[in-house]
Amino acid sequence: MIRIFVLASLEDLIRHGLYALRETLQQDKELTIQNTSIGILGPASDDEKKPAPAGAFRILENEEILPFLTKFQLAKAVGAADVQMSG
Repeated sequence: MIRIFVLASLEDLIRHGLYALRETLQQDKELTIQNTSIGILGPASDDEKKPAPAGAFRILENEEILPFLTKFQLAKAVGAADVQMSG
C-alpha cells in the first residue's frame, strides 16, 4: 500500500478546484456566482461569513463564494492560478 499525503490549505484546495472547474468550461464562459458552488467538509475558511461547526459539510453558493472567485480571478490575472500544482 502506498500512502501519499499532501499538505495544502483550504484556500489552496479551493483555488485548485476552481482552476479545474474553469478548465472544463467552454472558452467563452467564466466562473460566476450564478454557475459555481463550493462544497467544503472540514474547518471553516477565513473567507466564510457564517461560522461552520468543525467537520460539518456545507455548500457555499451565490454571494458566499464571491470572496473565493474574486481571489481566483485576481490570481488568474497575474498568472498565479496557472502555476503547476506542485505545492
